Amino acid sequence: MADRNRPAAPRTGSARPARQRADYWMERGAADALVRLFASRRLRPTVTFAEAAKVAGISDRGARDAIARVRAAQRPPARRRNAPHPAPPGTKWCGYGEHFPPVAEFAPNRSATTGLQSWCRSCMVLARREQRQRQQDRRRRQARQRDTRGAA
Repeated sequence: MADRNRPAAPRTGSARPARQRADYWMERGAADALVRLFASRRLRPTVTFAEAAKVAGISDRGARDAIARVRAAQRPPARRRNAPHPAPPGTKWCGYGEHFPPVAEFAPNRSATTGLQSWCRSCMVLARREQRQRQQDRRRRQARQRDTRGAA
């Protein structure tokens, strides 16, 4: 049985996840710098990356992560699955109304590849109006069902 008067063993490591610890970010920066050094070919070719990482005090895991990040950055960008519609100059395809309104008709959207919404403003208004009508109809139907259940 454990002795209650004996002090608890010191905790090893940190309670915070590895990515939140300062040493993780310092090691990551050192690993990135080392990868850049190897990419620039300034180190002798006889020195392996693992040896250089060990001298720099970088763990194997940090070195592997750095190499993976560099390889990911060097990969060509993924091809788009759906090619954009060939639009006349100054226009853009509206996916809702399936027509080509002027580019000024589209609201900005930073997450889209074109930087613009996929529906033009007038179609967006129509879609919202239809959605609102569907919601009102559904609420009326649900209210009617509640009323008929209560009366029975």
